[in-house]
Amino acid sequence: MRYFKILISLSTLDRVLRRNNLRMKQVYRVPFERNSERVKELRYNYVQRVLELEVAAVEHQFIFIDEVGFNLTKRRKRGRNIIGQRAIVQVPGQRGGNITMCAAITHHGVIHHHATVGPYNTAHLIKFLDTLHNTLIPPDQVDGPEQL
Repeated sequence: MRYFKILISLSTLDRVLRRNNLRMKQVYRVPFERNSERVKELRYNYVQRVLELEVAAVEHQFIFIDEVGFNLTKRRKRGRNIIGQRAIVQVPGQRGGNITMCAAITHHGVIHHHATVGPYNTAHLIKFLDTLHNTLIPPDQVDGPEQL
């Protein structure tokens, strides 16, 4: 099998793309499984379960838990300089620190939050959940093991 090397100039490529109303754009990565039939079915079942809880005789309070991370580095992405000279900015040798926060929220507001320097790991998450549990159900109000 023979392969031929085809050379096309950038101007030709640009002209063909413009003629077909196409533009070169940034490619975003989306996991293949995000919209698979299995994932769609799981989403549907989740929504059905939430709707069942909404109409149940026992009142439920939904608690949403989320984790977010911040990096404290400030960095310019663009700059100005004389034509023909590169825009240069001096940066420190080390990156800024990471701060990670986890919060539990209801429709009444924030129940509990905790911020830590560095990433959240299993130990941090378990500590957060234990504190949240003690906030919602104080240890002196626990009747038996079924409430733990």
